[in-house]
Amino acid sequence: MKHPRWCLKFISPTEIHAVSTSVKAAESKTNGEIIPMIVRRSSSLGHLGLQIYSLFLLLATFLYIGLDKFSNCDHAAWIAMGVAVILWPVSELLARVPRLQRLFTLPQDRDWQVHARATLEFHAAGLQKTKGRTGVLIFLSLMERKCVVLADEGIAEKLPDETWVWIVERIIQGIRDGKTGEGLIAGIAECGRILTEHFPAQGAHENEIPNQLIIKD
Repeated sequence: MKHPRWCLKFISPTEIHAVSTSVKAAESKTNGEIIPMIVRRSSSLGHLGLQIYSLFLLLATFLYIGLDKFSNCDHAAWIAMGVAVILWPVSELLARVPRLQRLFTLPQDRDWQVHARATLEFHAAGLQKTKGRTGVLIFLSLMERKCVVLADEGIAEKLPDETWVWIVERIIQGIRDGKTGEGLIAGIAECGRILTEHFPAQGAHENEIPNQLIIKD
């Protein structure tokens, strides 16, 4: 299976397979269903190129003022206009840089948009349709470096949100250390341990959702 290039910067094909395998192992003794998912980003960034270009236009204005007031340049306006034209495609290219994407998105907006997409993907994956309402989504949004764990009603009624804090922190630390695969595998194993403790398998485990790492743009 061919994986997107942006994803392979964080996790190798071998690790992707290992993550998918770890889901099967984590679910072996529980009725819970675990879905790990990686997305490129959750935030809307259509405005970013324009934001960067606006800053460049401000700099071009200062350039014009400097050339016009403090030099003998006779073509200050034309130079500033030429710079402004060149900086438009540069702005669009810079808008694709994840570090700048995070810089130009407010932390509270990143948190909200990641959680909103995680909720959307939870329902798109059909996790709310499992028999015991025991689905868990481990959602990782790479641009924002954010992880969200969402549990369906059957689990949320018994376990508070704080249950998943270690899993979130471990996965985020994995990204920081350049070991995204290891972080996800550790998080999935811990999720399986928690589910086995509170929602042990009753008879043979019926796999309602495929055991695989989902990757979306």
